[in-house]
Amino acid sequence: TGDPARFDETKPIAILIDRRTASAAEWLAFNAQATGRARIIGDRSFGAAHLIGDPVRLAHGYSLSIPDARPVSIATGKSWERVGVTPDIPGGDDPVYTAMRALEADLASVRR
Repeated sequence: TGDPARFDETKPIAILIDRRTASAAEWLAFNAQATGRARIIGDRSFGAAHLIGDPVRLAHGYSLSIPDARPVSIATGKSWERVGVTPDIPGGDDPVYTAMRALEADLASVRR
């Protein structure tokens, strides 16, 4: 619901990350950055790029899932595993303020 134009591809996006950003959040940040859809702001992320296989049933109701693949971006041919996502803009002491300034600059350039 809502106005689809509100979220169109011309709107700038900033994604905030830090050392605690991992897994699916890293996937989103990495791919948004790789495709040029978002600017990543903050500190390098954790580097947890583990794709988990189907769980193996064990005795007594337990199951085990083992990472069995390494995600690789189609856009870059790279992965963030063990290296994390490197931000486009360091977040400094106040990454939210840094993101707001970057988005304001992006919006100003779109309006020109």
